[in-house]
Amino acid sequence: MAITIRNQRVENTIREIGRHTGEGPSAVIARAVEHLRGRTFSKQESLEKLERLMQDVPPRDAKLTWRDLQDEMDNIF
Repeated sequence: MAITIRNQRVENTIREIGRHTGEGPSAVIARAVEHLRGRTFSKQESLEKLERLMQDVPPRDAKLTWRDLQDEMDNIF
């Protein structure tokens, strides 16, 4: 199965890793997938990562807080 990566930055990163390791793009991706295989992300772990990210990155609209956005999403879902 062929996979097309439509993100130039990711593609460049894959090629750069391949230059350092002497591998082609497929081998780099295969190694990354194998590394992540079986790794499960619990809902709690995902929420904790999101919380840490939200502390470091403010919302685009300075009038809003992450709590405002989270409340709005909770109302939608």
